[in-house]
Amino acid sequence: MAPRLLTSTLLLLVCAGTGTHGYLCDDALTNCLGVGYYNKCHDFCDTQYFTCEEIGGPGVLSTCPYGLVFNTDPAGSNKCVLYENCFFSNAGCDDSVVPVCQTTFELIPKCRDCQNTFFICDGTNAAAIPGTCGAGLVFNPIPSHPACIPEDLCPCTEPPC
Repeated sequence: MAPRLLTSTLLLLVCAGTGTHGYLCDDALTNCLGVGYYNKCHDFCDTQYFTCEEIGGPGVLSTCPYGLVFNTDPAGSNKCVLYENCFFSNAGCDDSVVPVCQTTFELIPKCRDCQNTFFICDGTNAAAIPGTCGAGLVFNPIPSHPACIPEDLCPCTEPPC
């Protein structure tokens, strides 16, 4: 029970912050390069994306319908899909990459699938600290919902996870 309580506390801290995910995700799109839909998060499947209605205008933050994530793949298929159909959902882990933290506290997925490892940023501009979920838990790879959750609930696209 204690690991789950700690995870819930960390999740509350992340949600109470600025809502940005500096390493993975953009908090705003101020200058649309074209009309269409654009990913909010880089190299990860997430429930949020930007809608651009005019070139040069701001992107409007949008959310996929329940249970879906936004997919941007090299073929240009920009739409909400089931997690398992997202281009990045099975990309695995890159052990050579350690993110440099921004100035906010945040939990960052290490892997693009459900694994028990993740990164913790403590609000400094230092390298992220590796974290591990407790027994029977995995880290949710959806950047909008960062938490250690039971393996059978992963990936979780809608809280409560």
